[in-house]
Amino acid sequence: MEAVRGLAVLATALAAGAAWVMLPRFLALIERAGFVRENFRGEFVPAAAGAGIAIVYAAALMLVLALQGALSRVGQAETWGRATLALLVASLGLALVGLIDDVLGDRSATGLRGHLARLRDGVLTTGALKALFGGVTGLAASALASSGAVDVVINALLISLSANAFNLLDLRPGRAAKGFFLMVAVLWAAVPRSPVWAYVAPLAAVTAVYVPYDLRAKAMLGDTGSNLLGGAVGVAAAVSLSGLARTALLSLLVALHVYAERGSLTELIERVTPLRWLDRWGRE
Repeated sequence: MEAVRGLAVLATALAAGAAWVMLPRFLALIERAGFVRENFRGEFVPAAAGAGIAIVYAAALMLVLALQGALSRVGQAETWGRATLALLVASLGLALVGLIDDVLGDRSATGLRGHLARLRDGVLTTGALKALFGGVTGLAASALASSGAVDVVINALLISLSANAFNLLDLRPGRAAKGFFLMVAVLWAAVPRSPVWAYVAPLAAVTAVYVPYDLRAKAMLGDTGSNLLGGAVGVAAAVSLSGLARTALLSLLVALHVYAERGSLTELIERVTPLRWLDRWGRE
């Protein structure tokens, strides 16, 4: 376990440093390429900034996998490679399908029902593609991190719905990132000794470096980033929580999606004082 913690510290420090150097340049690259989108203030800013987070985090996880494999061969580390691989699959897979939606999405249909209705008419929207491929990615990550058929199904739903829940949140600057840190804090408080936090820590570090850009509405996380953050939370919950806790969290996610299909999460947040304060905190 000490070796795992050592790897986590190394990977987190390297990821934070890489993000500090790379993210400003990556955002400038996006802007030069003309991939900008109008934010809620009417300003055009770099879109799909979450791709930069995904690149740095994936590199950190690959480094952890490589070092972990080397240490395990000489008996110096516990092997948590499957959980690390599940995070890598979920991160890259969900970020990729989010990027497709960021680049090609036409917003002609909204909500899961809208995308499924278009699919029944023979029209494949990026939202429907995201739902289908996101489900497959969640299943693949779950298969790596689960034991038993029931666990695979529950965890696949947990990962996929968690990713989409963060997508639903990402309508105001900083909201998805705040949701990520809040969920990580809650899960860590519930199961502080789970080794999974060693692999989530680099993502938290990279996201912390990015957050100021998001809060100042200078960049958009995009579906790329929100899928990544939500998927990581889903994997963390899948590998650390008890069966009862996972079922309870899955029920909450289903309820959230049902509400979002019929109402507005932004209006709900504005009506609840603590949520409104948290949502506006740090935003310019």
